[in-house]
Amino acid sequence: LLLLRTPDAEFGSLLGVEATRVGYVGGKKPGVPTYHAILDFSEGIQIDFDPAVLSLSHLLELVWSAHDAFRSGWGTQYAHRIFFTPTQEEEVRRSAVKHSERNKNKAIVTTLEPMSKFYVAEDYHQKYTLRH
Repeated sequence: LLLLRTPDAEFGSLLGVEATRVGYVGGKKPGVPTYHAILDFSEGIQIDFDPAVLSLSHLLELVWSAHDAFRSGWGTQYAHRIFFTPTQEEEVRRSAVKHSERNKNKAIVTTLEPMSKFYVAEDYHQKYTLRH
């Protein structure tokens, strides 16, 4: 599961989260993105978790509460996007509908997309909030 524009520290300490890493995802232009040359990619965090300890549905509840799904991010670099694997798609989409319904059927702006190539960000971006 990948969520954009939320500090990895919000998820890294959860019981069942095995690892988080910051990186770049969702771009189509050729090349490897970096912070100073992000191309058309977005910044995000990748969350590895143990579904026997932390359910995807509970994690998604935390994801929806960690950002304003009804407002767009700042351009492509800081867009609100949730990427999912094929086995996660149905539950991710269902959770978006539930989140909208809980908010008077307000339209969600956060995009839901199949996982694409994820490029791990530079070392100085990893665990940034924890290190500062």
